[in-house]
Amino acid sequence: MADKKSNPIGASSPLNSATPIPPGDYILRPRDTAAKVGLCLSQIYFLSGRGQFPKPVKLGQRASGFISSEVDTWIADRVAARDSGPRAA
Repeated sequence: MADKKSNPIGASSPLNSATPIPPGDYILRPRDTAAKVGLCLSQIYFLSGRGQFPKPVKLGQRASGFISSEVDTWIADRVAARDSGPRAA
């Protein structure tokens, strides 16, 4: 019987049933994400845990990343919030 801790990606893996990344999209590693949005990694993970930033995608045992379109949408939402905020006199 196979060890449940080491589940290689295969037909029975839950990773295969996940929604695929849209064509033309890619995964940003955490440091690249931090550089793109101008926040440190700890702030990104803090906001992600509170549902205020996209959740990371697990890539392996010790690797994760963020879907680029979700990060782009988060940035666009920040710009929209800034632009729709109260105007200074």
